[in-house]
Order: sequence, then C-alpha cells, then structure tokens
Amino acid sequence: MADFTTHYLFGQQVFGALNTQQAALIGPNMDAYNWGQQGPDLLFFRRGAGRLNLPAMGNRLHCGDPDQLFHEMASYVALCKSTASYPVLYAYFMGFICHYCLDRAIHPYVYFVQSRRLAENPKLHPSAAHARLEADIDTKFYELLCHKPVASFHPAKYYPLSPQVVYSVVHLYQRILSILLEENIPERELELCFPQCQRLTRLQYDHFGVNRTVANAADLLSGQHGALSSHVKRPKVHYDVLNLAHQKWHNLWDPGITYTLSVPEIIQGAKEDALTMIEAYRDMLHTGILTSLNLQISFDNGSIKGPTA
Repeated sequence: MADFTTHYLFGQQVFGALNTQQAALIGPNMDAYNWGQQGPDLLFFRRGAGRLNLPAMGNRLHCGDPDQLFHEMASYVALCKSTASYPVLYAYFMGFICHYCLDRAIHPYVYFVQSRRLAENPKLHPSAAHARLEADIDTKFYELLCHKPVASFHPAKYYPLSPQVVYSVVHLYQRILSILLEENIPERELELCFPQCQRLTRLQYDHFGVNRTVANAADLLSGQHGALSSHVKRPKVHYDVLNLAHQKWHNLWDPGITYTLSVPEIIQGAKEDALTMIEAYRDMLHTGILTSLNLQISFDNGSIKGPTA
C-alpha cells in the first residue's frame, strides 16, 4: 500500500478533478471521504483484540477479490439510501475507491524495490522493508507537492473522530466482514480502530526526532530490525525513492514487462482510474442498478508473496 500521507494527498488530487456535481455530493462529508482514502488499512491499527485479529482481516481484504468487495460495499451503501448514514457512506465509499486505485497501481513498484532491498540485506524483515519504502515515499511526495517537511502534516486535522462517520463505517465493516470473511465483529472492536489509528499515526510524524530514537531503541531490544522505526517518517530522504530518474522496474508477477514510470506518473494514472470508477459507481447508486466492473487486480498487486498469497 501507499502510506497514510500519500493516500490523503492522492484523495485530494482526485477530489480536485471531480466535476461540480460529484464534488458537491462528497464535499459536505470530507472527513468520511478522507477516512475512506485509508481503505482496509483502518483494520491494521486495532491491536490487542484477543482472538479477533483485525489486522489479519485487513490483509485478507487486500488480497481478496476486489470485485466482490466493491459489489458488497456498493450494495450496502445503496441499502442505506433512505437513511441519515447515506451521505456519509457515499463519501466514504468514494474515498475507498481512491485507496484501491492507488494501491493496485503503486504496489508493483513498491514490491519491486522491496525485493531489491531484501536481496541486498537478507537480515531485513520484509514488512520493515515495505514500511520503510512507503514512509520514505510519504516524505518525498509530501515535500514535492507541499514544499514542506512531512512532519508538518497533522493527521488528526483531516481525520476527526466524527460519531456519525464512526457509526456508519463500523456498520459497513460489520456487514462486509460477515459476508466476505464470515467474521462477526462486535461494534466496539471496530470503533476502537479509529482512535487507535489516530494515536499510532501521530507517532509516525516525528517533529523532534524523539520518536525515531525510541523506535530504534525498541527495535534493538526486540532484535527485530526496523519493526517499529521503519514506520517513523524521516525528515529527509536522500535517494530517488520516487524514481524521478526513471529507472527500470517490473511487476514481480509479470517480469516480462518493464516500466520506467516515476511515482508521480503512477499516481497520475491511478487518478484517472479512480475518476472513472467513481463516476461508474455514482451512476449505479443513482439508478439503483448495480453491475460488476470486473475488477480483477487486487489491492496487493505484485506482492512479494506471490499472486495466490
């Protein structure tokens, strides 16, 4: 996946390219749209839930059938059309589309670079290598677009704990997890994803270097190199993590095709895909006639674990 800030910036780029009608439908519920931009990653932040392994469920949604996932999500949003939750769910769903389009587009590049890093340093844990790359993309992409250090980004400003958003999204996830994963999750466990996401993401934006120091010490004590520190965003990244030099790379699942796209170019392509997909689902929800978009590429496109993982 792309990391937190990149997903937010991507969502804003998509919103800025929407037509007036679409923007008017989403604009009053930007907090819901922003939460949607984080997609199933929201489940990654619920730790300590006993037998309910919400992070694993988030992974299963990332690796599962996207066409089925979006059909069930759209069905639930349509079902709520006459309720107070509908405008919130609509905005959330459109943000969720952004998450999917960016993930499936950028993941092949991230996994390719990750595989090279692991070949150079076999002691590095795969998840730590993945997290470090995405955190570094956050740093450089934010700097490129906003001309400020990434630590100046304050997630809580754009991701408030709105009771209506939490209520609506929790019930959406209850339905999705029940239908797709046959998991019945208590409301409270899903509600806790939101404040825990706020707390943990705040630690990733290190204004004074304290968080990096603490995370490095914790990694040293645990013997897990980069397990925590890889998530903390560095103030400066001194290598071409955005591939602005257009070095060759390929999707690990299809090594026969070589690309030289930079991260900004990948993101531009994903934006066009998101606009098309948003328009398609807007029309479906407007008419009440839901059809398949035949989505075959998972969020986890190009995973180092292979296409069946």
